[in-house]
Amino acid sequence: MNMKISFPEAEKMGWSYEEVYIFAFSELDYLTTELQKLHNSDGINDLLSYILRLIKKMLDTWRTIFLIYSDNYDYVSSCILCRNIVDNLATIYHIYMDSNEDEKWFKHYLYVLDGILCRYKDYPDCDQLVNNGRISENEFAALIAQVEETNKSDMLAKEFIIQQLKTNPLYQDNQVISDIINNGNWRYKSLNISYKKGEKNQYSWNALYKKLNPNPYFSAYASYLSVFVHGLSISNINLDDYDGLFEPILSLSIINMNLTSTAIKKIYKEDIELYNIDFKQSETMKSFIYSTSSEYLQKIKKHLKKEN
Repeated sequence: MNMKISFPEAEKMGWSYEEVYIFAFSELDYLTTELQKLHNSDGINDLLSYILRLIKKMLDTWRTIFLIYSDNYDYVSSCILCRNIVDNLATIYHIYMDSNEDEKWFKHYLYVLDGILCRYKDYPDCDQLVNNGRISENEFAALIAQVEETNKSDMLAKEFIIQQLKTNPLYQDNQVISDIINNGNWRYKSLNISYKKGEKNQYSWNALYKKLNPNPYFSAYASYLSVFVHGLSISNINLDDYDGLFEPILSLSIINMNLTSTAIKKIYKEDIELYNIDFKQSETMKSFIYSTSSEYLQKIKKHLKKEN
């Protein structure tokens, strides 16, 4: 089987699949780097810095996907990383694209709290730990101290987050919100409806994929990638090593990078306009223009003349 997915606009420009990928990556990397010059705090209470750190992590993942594609064609690893990207992007759209500022902050702190609660569940009881003799007592003591320090830091962060949640205008002292906070449920459907037993006050990941991109094929493919994440038997099937094998991965990555760029341009609209952050004026963009077919450049010039 040799399936070919085409990008008509890229073909007009004379660009390969790889060049489209690199272009989308370069624009997103440029925007993020320039914006981090304005927003580069480590605090969880600095929303604009936090989002950029999240996107930088995603850029590292996209870089790895391309390296895998270029080097060893590890399809399974690429699928796992691709699913990770979709989950992160769905999170950005669900939380940080919310037009209600109070709800955006409420969901943000719940999202951070969820991470702390997940880690807290796995903390060992240091009083019950015994050195089995495989490491020295000094090393064992250092590990115990590290766990205790991390636990202490997490508990301080948890206290701060709960304080922020309780001072948010959306907070009410009722069972629904109490359950949401206790579970770090940033995917809640409602802050005021009590669901029946067996029903969840929580959007599924598939529902978040559909909010991110209404195309049913997008959410279906994103959900399908879980077979690789969880190592289900279908992920063990041998795949033909043909040229088009990675094209769905590259295609989805390009779509997701463009969706991320759209989010950035909306969230940081004021900064982008105020500081004239424009990828079209960058040196990287100039190099892409040089690689574009002269035929397509002529079409762009004619189009611009008509507009003027």
